[in-house]
Parts: sequence; C-alpha cells; structure tokens
Amino acid sequence: MRPEVQAAELRFNLEEAEIKIGRARAGEKFDGLGITGDNAVSGKHGVILRQADGSYILRDVGSTNGTKMGGKELTAHVDYPLSEGASFEIGEWTVVKVVAIKTA
Repeated sequence: MRPEVQAAELRFNLEEAEIKIGRARAGEKFDGLGITGDNAVSGKHGVILRQADGSYILRDVGSTNGTKMGGKELTAHVDYPLSEGASFEIGEWTVVKVVAIKTA
C-alpha cells in the first residue's frame, strides 16, 4: 500500500487483510499506514481488518487521542464498517479516505 498524500488527507485502496495505523518517524519503515508529522497520532493507533465476507472494519486499538468517523468519536476496541468513499480522522489533523476496496 502506498498512500497518496493530498494536503492533510491520505487516500488509499484497501487490499491487504490487515493494515496497522500509527505514527511513523520520517525515513523509517512502517508496516502499514504510517503517519508522519501529526504527533497526536499514537504509535499504535488503529487497525483495518478484512472480514471473511471481504468487507473491512476499522478498530481504534486504544489510541491516546481517539478516532472519529463522520464527526463522531469511535469507541476503542469496537469494530466499525468501512466502505469505498468512507473517511476517518485520527490525530490532530489527519484524514484517511478509502478510495477503493480490492477484492481477491
């Protein structure tokens, strides 16, 4: 996965079974969706998981500053469905948008 950065919005396609989300340090490899420059993103912020039916869910794994979807704060350790066009907010200013879901 290679996110395309557009201002403070990250856009990407869902295709992996598990995508870890967290704060990354510039120049270091991050296994998943590594966010740089937004210090309010936790090192282990969330995860996106593919379900058996091919759909995806988003789970905040207990981040310090939380995750929002549709302007509403998500409850940590609860699964929320993701679909094409969905977006969620993490950290102070980072918005992540799902552009497409690739099925096997």
